[in-house]
Amino acid sequence: MVNITKPGKGTHIEHSDNVSATNNTITWDGELFKIVPKSFFAAAVDGEILQIVFCALMFAIGLCKVPSRNVRQAMISFLHALSETMFKVTGLVMNYAPIGIGFSIAATVGKNGLGVLVSLGKLVGVLYGTLAIFIIVVFVPIMLISRVPVKKFFLTTWQPFLLAFTTASSESALPKAMECLEHKMGIPKKIVGFVIPTGYSFNLDGTSLYLSLAVIY
Repeated sequence: MVNITKPGKGTHIEHSDNVSATNNTITWDGELFKIVPKSFFAAAVDGEILQIVFCALMFAIGLCKVPSRNVRQAMISFLHALSETMFKVTGLVMNYAPIGIGFSIAATVGKNGLGVLVSLGKLVGVLYGTLAIFIIVVFVPIMLISRVPVKKFFLTTWQPFLLAFTTASSESALPKAMECLEHKMGIPKKIVGFVIPTGYSFNLDGTSLYLSLAVIY
């Protein structure tokens, strides 16, 4: 799509000269060693998803081995309360996301002129067009094969979609998406609680499409 439409043709955007180039070689053994973090907090600060998942799995396995049911239930209740609290904190932060996006657009226009909006608008249009094609060609057939009610699904998830669009962040839609799938579609909580966060961490189709378009742009 981006090769056909060429949204960035004739556009010149100033870039910073302070960005340092990295030339890190990715190897299988290097990535395997990186799975085990120095500590959970270091992995959380650095945003290392694989390391965080590794710590979560180790913690869950250790919790399952605790013989006392009361201890396990107390820890599960604490983690559930912590997740609910963090979802609310995320919601509070994301309320200010549109303001930050507005200032970011203002800074870009002030630096590169109004003409850059046309080029960036084309890029956004190409991105959403590509995502629409991807959904129709890939997701809808999978949903039909799996007998997922397509109409009910989209009617249920339109609020998370709208929230992700207005805040320019899919993370902000995570709590709402889990709530809609659990309460409106009737999906068991244990399935939603495992599949949605895992998909957010590893199934980054939209991000991959956006990055490929942005690189060519």
